Amino acid sequence: MTIPLGLGMATVIKTAIAYSNSGKEYIGVQVLVDGAEESELSWAKIYLTPPAMGIARQKLKLCGFDCDTRTLRELKTNEGALTGAHVPVMVEEKQGSNGTYISVDITLQEKPI
Repeated sequence: MTIPLGLGMATVIKTAIAYSNSGKEYIGVQVLVDGAEESELSWAKIYLTPPAMGIARQKLKLCGFDCDTRTLRELKTNEGALTGAHVPVMVEEKQGSNGTYISVDITLQEKPI
């Protein structure tokens, strides 16, 4: 894998509405991290639960989607609604039950220079 770890930038490829194992709705955002190979697409999650909506609105705004002027229904019916957005991401290597994996999250941290 050549996905660079740490704070970086990524381009949104597409989105999909999904549900976690516990039933929480989220937007899956497929991204290509800058510096990664085209075959190394990753998924970030933006949770749409009531406690997470403040952060979700901020992350969606970073993707060029203003929840004050557009509806979440658009994201549910148009997987290309965020395509092409260039967003800040945090890429980390994590340990899971099946071994080490790469985690990508759209971040509210400052964009790298």
